[in-house]
Amino acid sequence: MHLFWENMLSKLVLLWTGAFKGLDEGAGSYKLDKNVWKAIGATTAKSGSTIPSAYGPRLSNIKSERHLYTADMWSFWALFLGPSLLWQKFSDIKYYNHFVALVELLTICLQFELTQDDIMKVRLGFADWVVKYEEYYYQLDLERLCTCVLTIHGLLHIFDDIVALGPSWIYWVFAMEQFCGRLQQNIQN
Repeated sequence: MHLFWENMLSKLVLLWTGAFKGLDEGAGSYKLDKNVWKAIGATTAKSGSTIPSAYGPRLSNIKSERHLYTADMWSFWALFLGPSLLWQKFSDIKYYNHFVALVELLTICLQFELTQDDIMKVRLGFADWVVKYEEYYYQLDLERLCTCVLTIHGLLHIFDDIVALGPSWIYWVFAMEQFCGRLQQNIQN
């Protein structure tokens, strides 16, 4: 699941904030205004006071403390806060819709049981999402080739993994990573 949470979402945020490998928007219009991103960061941090800890980790400011984000934090932000915080923040709604389409696909992947319809939604959905990603961010411009990171290509294999192995929760290491993270906090020299 790190493919989604720590790798892909962080790349999208870097693109949206104009911090991805020195690239500008090219022919796109996906960059968020600095004040908008600052407000999203502050709102993210404040949300911890109103969300019970049973739902997930307390999130820090995604603008100034993004380096502290774990897979669990990225997951919570993307699934529960991101869609609301990003609503009407892009100058072109297609970028918001693209993000929400990703969230919908991730939500399907996290289900404990998948129907054949769900599996086909994953297959077709990720294929469509990657094509749109290339159109919106890569823009078929060789100078922007660095936007085509391996994690984007990896999305195309999620369907194969689900068909071969079952729902993602069967083979993810998220639970073990959570345990090891807590264990390490308690280890003393």
